[in-house]
Parts: sequence; C-alpha cells; structure tokens
Amino acid sequence: MAEPSLRLADMEAAREAADRLFAATASRLKQLLSDQAEILHIGATAIPGCLTKGDLDIVVRVAPDDFAAADQALSAHYARNSGSVRTGGFSAFEQPGSSPPLGIQLTALGGEYDVFHLFAERMREDPDLVVRYNALKRRFDGQPMEAYREAKSYFIRAVLGWGGGSIPRFTAHGGLSPVDGLRRARYRARSILLSGFCCAESRRMDRRDTRFGNDIWRIRNRQRRPSGSCTSGPP
Repeated sequence: MAEPSLRLADMEAAREAADRLFAATASRLKQLLSDQAEILHIGATAIPGCLTKGDLDIVVRVAPDDFAAADQALSAHYARNSGSVRTGGFSAFEQPGSSPPLGIQLTALGGEYDVFHLFAERMREDPDLVVRYNALKRRFDGQPMEAYREAKSYFIRAVLGWGGGSIPRFTAHGGLSPVDGLRRARYRARSILLSGFCCAESRRMDRRDTRFGNDIWRIRNRQRRPSGSCTSGPP
C-alpha cells in the first residue's frame, strides 16, 4: 500500500488534541517507569506556531542502567515500532489506533540517539526557525512523505549543526538558498530524525517529485555512507 502524502492539520485543533493525549500518556508512563524518567512532548505540536500533520511524539529519557527495565515495561503496554532501529540505548513504540497518532521514543541519557528533545528546544528559542520550518512544510503539503522526510532531515541537521551547512530558506515556489554548505557537508547519516523514526535504506524517494527532491537525490548518492548504516527516508 502506498504511503499517504503529507497533509497538514488544523494547527490549533491538532495542538489541543496532542496536549490532551500527552497529559494522559505522561500520567500512564509515570506509573510504568521509575521516578527518574524524563517524559517530554517533542515534535511540531510541542513548538508554538509550528504547522503539524497532527501526530504526537513523546521522548522518554532514562539513565543507561534503567534502559532495559524501561524498554521491557513499555513493550508490555505499547507496540514496538517495527520500522525503527533498536539498540541498547534506543527503542521506539507506537499505539495503533490512537487519536492523534502516538509515537514514543525511549532513549538512554547521553546515548547516541538522545537527541530528540534538542530540535524542539532549538525551535522554541528562535521564532525565525519556526517561520522557515513552516515554509518547508507548506512546500511539501500534499507531496509524498518520502520527499518531505528527506527535506525535513536536512533542515533538522542544519538546525542542530550536524551537517556543517547553513539553514535552507524555502520559497513559495520550492526554491531554497543558501544550500552550498549542505552540499559540501559530509556527515554521519542518522537512521532516525523526529520524522517517522524509520530505517529506510530500502525505500527510495520519488525523484520526479520536485526540483529540490532531485537535488537531494544527487547529494545523497554522492556522499559516502558509513558501513552498516541506514538513513531515514522522514523525533
């Protein structure tokens, strides 16, 4: 079955629904996990003024020594996200049928994937970044999710300084500038980036989608990938 296209939701209604579900889910998680677990609302619904497709993303941060027990506790109450990577310091869960859709990311403090909260924090600090991020979302509204995820991952890496390049500015016609820093950047691709959290090495983006999508395709395939790594295709 083909994956749905990106569809932006009514921002205020989506945020209210996400806030309600977060409150209920956080209360449940506190009963399942140790008192030291940090439960954070991340993703677009956690960023004031940010457009969203309407889902709720939660990150649970625990001490490394508590990770195994927390993983077991969550797996007893939530379905594992079978499309996501799983390591000794990261695992992903979902709740099929929830409204809005719910994703829970469990990370060990200080681990490789203990990064999901950083993007939301950075966006809340800088309203101009929200404006640019919204422009990206509007540009890809109605477009294939794979193309949106590619563009989003580049934006996130730029915001967090992982790609060594400047943050792209999107126009109403889909152009972006400047992008030279991103073209030159050599980076260790991460398999999860607040955007579906799925390992998509086997998935190919639609190169016919947009001029920007074609640019990403060329950039992506020019870069040497670390052995054994996989890249996300769209915490």
